[in-house]
Amino acid sequence: MNKRPVLLVVGDFSDERIDLGGLCSQIGWNLKMVPSLSHLSFNEETPFAAGLIDASPDGGAYLRVARQLLPEVLWIACCRFSARGSWTEMERMGAFHFLHRPLRSAEFLHALGFVDAVMAQRERMEADFKSIHAA
Repeated sequence: MNKRPVLLVVGDFSDERIDLGGLCSQIGWNLKMVPSLSHLSFNEETPFAAGLIDASPDGGAYLRVARQLLPEVLWIACCRFSARGSWTEMERMGAFHFLHRPLRSAEFLHALGFVDAVMAQRERMEADFKSIHAA
């Protein structure tokens, strides 16, 4: 069974200059890209660790929908520098992290590093919980 974390990319990121798949692969992640949330099959058992979503067009309303559909996903909102979106607004909509577009490799990898840290903390807490209740 493949235990690599999966990044769900929602939207059109074709104009980005960085290779999202290549960067994910370098750090041991898998990548799944869909043009919109409606293209997701909720029958599949893919546990997404994080999601990357462009919040530029609607100021984060789509992010709020994504958060409702997949609440366990740590959503990384993206906005173009020219968009009106801010970290405060995206946080209110449910973003875990915020990046400006065009994406930069170092910032993208840094955001996934935050997700890795949260996943590791969750695993430690679950292990502690199990050991306490096993006694």
